Amino acid sequence: MGGYHQMARQTTVAGLLMLSAALAGCISGPQQDSMLTAAGFVRREADSLVKLAKLEALPQRTVVATQRKSGVFYIYADAMGCGCLYVGDQAAHQQYQQMQVANNIAQKQETTAVLGRGGLGRLWRRLGTAGARLVGGQDPSRR
Repeated sequence: MGGYHQMARQTTVAGLLMLSAALAGCISGPQQDSMLTAAGFVRREADSLVKLAKLEALPQRTVVATQRKSGVFYIYADAMGCGCLYVGDQAAHQQYQQMQVANNIAQKQETTAVLGRGGLGRLWRRLGTAGARLVGGQDPSRR
C-alpha cells in the first residue's frame, strides 16, 4: 500500500508542476493589459459595431503579427475582456516577449520555492478546484 501512496504523490507533484508551467504562460485580464501597455502596445477600443465585428473576427488573446504598408505590426485582440485591440511595433513586441519570459521565470521560481519548503499542501490550497480536478477531485496531502 505504501507503493501506491508514493506513486500517487509522485504523480500529483508531476501534475502540479505541469499545471504550474501551463499557468505561468496564462496571463489574463488587468495583468495582461498592463503588461502590453508597459511594453509599448497602444490600446484601441472597439467603439462601434463595425469595429467590434472586426475585433471578434481576429484571433483572440494572443499576439499575432500582421503586415501593413508601413511594416510589421503586432496585435492582441480581446473582444470578450476589454472589447479592445492592442497594437504594437517590433520594439513593443520584443519588450513584451522579454516581460513574458521574466514573468514565467518568476512563476517557476515561486513554485519551486513552495515545493522546496515542503509546501505541497500550501500549493494545493492555492490551486484550489483546478488542482483538485487535476488529480481526480482529492487533495493528495490528505490521502
